[in-house]
Amino acid sequence: GFETISIGIIKLDRININIDTYGLDGRLNQNGIYKNSTTVSDKYITDSTHTGNLTILSLDKTNKIISGTFSFNGYNSVQNNSVSITEGVFRLEYTTN
Repeated sequence: GFETISIGIIKLDRININIDTYGLDGRLNQNGIYKNSTTVSDKYITDSTHTGNLTILSLDKTNKIISGTFSFNGYNSVQNNSVSITEGVFRLEYTTN
């Protein structure tokens, strides 16, 4: 099987990312994506109608570790179908540019 979940926020306004909840609403810099195969047509993505949240619960700026939760509804326009991703959890090292 092949499954991937991508979640992301990019703060282009130079304001730091903090412990907070961020909307995943399909904007280029704030979205959620689910793929269940390597086929391009199997991509479910957030948009203005199919949304979700990414909540940062812990942000260790010294060791650059971020953790939190996420959930979102993704839509596939090719298949006219949607998926619901719930109770997602993450803990990752991050980099800054």
